[in-house]
This record gives sequence, C-alpha cells and structure tokens, in this order.
Amino acid sequence: MISTAIYFKEVKVLLIDINGTLYYKKKPIKGAIKAVSSLSEKELKLLFLTNTDSKPVKEVWKTPKNYGFEIKLDQIYH
Repeated sequence: MISTAIYFKEVKVLLIDINGTLYYKKKPIKGAIKAVSSLSEKELKLLFLTNTDSKPVKEVWKTPKNYGFEIKLDQIYH
C-alpha cells in the first residue's frame, strides 16, 4: 500500500467537480469546505470543473465562494 504522504508528492494537480461534489441542493456537502482548505495547504494546484455552461464563470464561482469555499476565480474551468 502506498502511503498518502508519498502519493501526494507525486500529484501536482487535482481536478475537482463543483456541483454535486462541493455542494448539493444549495448546501455545502459535509466536510467539503474543510477538505478543500486542507488540500489548498498542500503543494497542490486545485482546479474546479463544471459543465454548467448556462452561467458565466464568475457566476459559477460565486456559488461555492458564498458557501465558504476559498476558491479563486482563476481556479474555475467550464
């Protein structure tokens, strides 16, 4: 079994889905804010993805931001 510490040394970028992974039905998923914060403290690049093309990127970004996620606008891709 590979230890988590060794594994994260090899990982450089995490791609994380937004809707249904960070929040669901207008509420953050339990533990998601803490998980994103913890991952942000590591030397990992976090990119957040969505297939929500009915809203501009800035609107997509505002939702998790308003729930308390520390996500920068340039980390959102759709």
